[in-house]
Amino acid sequence: MKPHKKRCWIIAAVTALLLTFLLTGDTRTRLYVRSHIQGLEDFAVSALEKRGPLQYGAWDVFSYPEGGMVEFYTGGYGLVPSTVYKGFYYSAADAHTPFQATEQPMEVTGDTARWQQPESDNWGTSRRIAPHWFWYEAHF
Repeated sequence: MKPHKKRCWIIAAVTALLLTFLLTGDTRTRLYVRSHIQGLEDFAVSALEKRGPLQYGAWDVFSYPEGGMVEFYTGGYGLVPSTVYKGFYYSAADAHTPFQATEQPMEVTGDTARWQQPESDNWGTSRRIAPHWFWYEAHF
């Protein structure tokens, strides 16, 4: 292989590795939602007519019609009592909604919101992705 071609391959490999580390799972999730928003919205609106677990591709989806929320679980980690859930959700009201559409009060600052269960170390945060769409992380 010529030195020029070898250098190009090395630069391409290093760039790919950097992008992999720079684009965290949360960033990839937000990019996915933005680029697939119409199909996701069609699915979410129809899911609000149902209750319970659903599937969207490889993701588990939970519909909470009474809260106007459809939650897409994209991953998590940890063992009880220290677990983190991550994903994104559709809010029919275009408002931050706590994990699983519970009645937790949320402290909203701009496009970000946070909830904390009273007398507990359970908390979560959400960030607006697009109108009606939010990324979430919940800690238990």
